[in-house]
Amino acid sequence: MSLTLEKQRILIITPSKYGGGAERAASRLSKHLDEEIHVLSLFDKDESYDFGGFIYNVHFEPRKSLLGKVLSFFKRIHTVKSIKRRIKPDVSISFMTQPNILNVLSKIRSERVFVSIRNYPLLKDQEDRSMLNKLMNFGYTYVLRKANKVITVSKGIEEYYRKKDPKLTNKLKTIYNGVDVNGIFHDSKESVQSELESLLSNKPSLINIGKLEYQKGQVHLIDIFSEIKKEKALSDAVLLILGDGRLKSELMEYASKKGLVVTTADELGKYNFDADIFFLGFQKNPYKYVRNTDLFVLSSLYEGFPNALIEAMACESPVVSADCLTGPAEILKGPKENYGVLLPTFTQTNLEPIYSQWGKEISNLLLDKHRLSYFASASKSRSQTFELSNIIDVWKQLINES
Repeated sequence: MSLTLEKQRILIITPSKYGGGAERAASRLSKHLDEEIHVLSLFDKDESYDFGGFIYNVHFEPRKSLLGKVLSFFKRIHTVKSIKRRIKPDVSISFMTQPNILNVLSKIRSERVFVSIRNYPLLKDQEDRSMLNKLMNFGYTYVLRKANKVITVSKGIEEYYRKKDPKLTNKLKTIYNGVDVNGIFHDSKESVQSELESLLSNKPSLINIGKLEYQKGQVHLIDIFSEIKKEKALSDAVLLILGDGRLKSELMEYASKKGLVVTTADELGKYNFDADIFFLGFQKNPYKYVRNTDLFVLSSLYEGFPNALIEAMACESPVVSADCLTGPAEILKGPKENYGVLLPTFTQTNLEPIYSQWGKEISNLLLDKHRLSYFASASKSRSQTFELSNIIDVWKQLINES
């Protein structure tokens, strides 16, 4: 006679159900853990990812005044704690800074709290040396000490926190982002609209995917792309940028000032197919665009562990990435040969030599079909390391630890 173990109650706390890599990771976890799943979305009512389990939407409006922010903060803790008392989770897993803080400060008895850190914080610490930022860092360190486990998405982030606060050593664990390699490859075969498919099959093409924010470095990619197009053999090259964000208008205007023709969907969803740069916005299936372009480019200034890079590799796309903190090197560096091309980050004062190096490397790749084919094969092979089922097994093991 076999015993059936009772499923554990798992609460997943996410900033929203829309947009970014953390939300996508939370979505995948919610759908693949064989437990009783509850999902709490804190800040955004919009939805672009499917989640498993029972869904709770708590939309907290931002406050402008200091008093309003303080009151709102304590209200959030009370609200999350009330939901926890109703659910009685065995484990609560949160993603990103604010959800992590709320998760720890709303902890109830018998609950184990796991917090997931998604970005490398050192660059922000270096840029902002104000007393307020130092106090916030001290407070966040205190919060992390109260968690049962601190999950990082790269070895680089784990090492950073290990050095910053040795008291976290026994709590720290790296779990890479997982991707459904076969599912992504299947979705990548979906057709794009015929006009765009025809254009991409006849012109050299690059693609970048990410929120249109400073961190993602698209402004640097636009500068590099404008130089690439000056080469006669690549004068008809096109760049696809997928994602939304507050910098969209600025990036489009900047590209136009560089003499590039930009396009985004009009009211009827139509594009100007004579454009140089296509701003395609958020796409639920970005993979079909990756598979139809020649080269995926990650231009980020910093990351945690870039989902978009692994997903592009699962599409069998050759990849070029900034060697930023953290993640790209862990993904692309092999014992003998690299699985993609790593290039310097955009952190130098004089960017012209960096732009020149990027431009030459990307141009050479686009014009060398043999190298493109080699890196396409290397990408597909490497992506298997991050197969979602393997990563979910690591989460299951952690959750089931006593």
